[in-house]
Amino acid sequence: TTPLLTGSWSLAYSSTDSTRSSPFFPCFTKAFGDSVSSQIYRITDSIPSGIKDVGDAKQTFDVDKGTLVSRVEVSALNSISSSVMTTRSTFNVDKEGPNEATLNVEVGTTKPEKSTVVDKLPDLFKGLVESVPGFPSGMALEAVKKGSGKVVFEEVFFDEEVRVNKYETGKGDYGGETFVWRRTSFGSDIDDEGERVWDF
Repeated sequence: TTPLLTGSWSLAYSSTDSTRSSPFFPCFTKAFGDSVSSQIYRITDSIPSGIKDVGDAKQTFDVDKGTLVSRVEVSALNSISSSVMTTRSTFNVDKEGPNEATLNVEVGTTKPEKSTVVDKLPDLFKGLVESVPGFPSGMALEAVKKGSGKVVFEEVFFDEEVRVNKYETGKGDYGGETFVWRRTSFGSDIDDEGERVWDF
């Protein structure tokens, strides 16, 4: 059953801000606590549209390699500046059943990609910026609080078309949040960076 997770998924519904579909955010909450993180999220969530806008959220799984790439499009100032915040993680399957699974996810790096600001740079500088490795956000969170670079995904349901998941049950914003995903590709049409190679 678990191999069905392999492929790319686009967020169709979220019970919270769609940026929080990334595993970075529940790990951030674990590192800094419910009170501090909730205050930060309330501030960022209240930024009006036009100043900050959130676009598509996507996740790409490769079960064989144990990798997860989470992407969220973010733009500012009426799309004058935009980028795709990308978090790369690894995972292993803890438990699985018919069309459900529990995944242990470990955050690796976070990096803004496809930045419109970077695109305007001369090719030499653009290449240098794009070659910079992602920030080791998982290690940074672990330095704040041991164990906070990891999170459990409860894959409540998934099949060939739809996936529903939650983060590990706990106090704060994440215990009850639900994310519904629509499949956009299968494993055979994504490259090592998790990008679509062709469309159906």
